[in-house]
Amino acid sequence: MVENKIDELLALQSEGRFLVSRERIQRQAISKLCSDQANTKGLHGMERKKF
Repeated sequence: MVENKIDELLALQSEGRFLVSRERIQRQAISKLCSDQANTKGLHGMERKKF
């Protein structure tokens, strides 16, 4: 799943839509997945921060 997000962001980068490093793209993809999981679990505040 992370690989799909990374590939998607890399495709946008190759089109010249934004210029960022591969490492940053990987961090963004992982962060987005973690946020989505926290949203799914309904976590807020300290519970979300610990997640």
